[in-house]
Amino acid sequence: MKNRILFFVVFIFIAFTTFSYSQQEFPMMAMVNDYNVNVRSDSAVTSPIICIMNKGEHVEIVSKAYEWYKIRLPKEAPSYIKREFLVMLDDKTAKVSGSSVNVRLKDDDSSPIIGKVKENEVVSVLEESRDWCRIVPVNNSFGWIHSRFVYKLQQKESVLPVKTSEEPSVEQASPKAQEEIIVQGVVRPKTIKRIATHKLITADNDVFLLKGNKESLDALNYRKAKISGKRVDLPQQEYPLIEITKMEALD
Repeated sequence: MKNRILFFVVFIFIAFTTFSYSQQEFPMMAMVNDYNVNVRSDSAVTSPIICIMNKGEHVEIVSKAYEWYKIRLPKEAPSYIKREFLVMLDDKTAKVSGSSVNVRLKDDDSSPIIGKVKENEVVSVLEESRDWCRIVPVNNSFGWIHSRFVYKLQQKESVLPVKTSEEPSVEQASPKAQEEIIVQGVVRPKTIKRIATHKLITADNDVFLLKGNKESLDALNYRKAKISGKRVDLPQQEYPLIEITKMEALD
């Protein structure tokens, strides 16, 4: 009886340790290693295809289920919201008027749900189709890709900087250097937002933290943009920060 209890305790400890370790590696950046790779709405080869990715494209992995990775959708992925849940701010941006609104793969109520948006969240509108709007995929939109089609990037290229016990604010930090800078790349939301709400990843995979108007940055999520501002190198931060003076969408 004691042996059985001991075996059960050891089994639970190993399972918990393995689960905890596996969760600590996410989120992370990876690169697609083949051409015409399917991104699906669920972790099965029979699930609907959301989009196609090709060799060299970057993906942000948020979790794993068996041999499948759950990724944030690339900006090219089709993504639809019912028009009735949007309040247009201008020709290309809108604010969500409903609570926990579904984002779907197609402009159809029966289409797979690929994401969610919160009330007052700002989205980038690409086009209108009947009673639907196609949008740039939001941060909370996901697809699945088989693990054999991607490989993990080096730690320095990962999505998030290493979190320290105390992250200094911009006001408290003593910057190493400051200079005017202009960079181009893809804007992405930042999960840990104590210093910046967004980040920019260049074509060379350099990462810059972005500090500026959050709604304006939200409208640039997963889009290519040109960012101008003052570069600030912060202590205990892996990536430099840009205090934005100007931002411009390039797509």
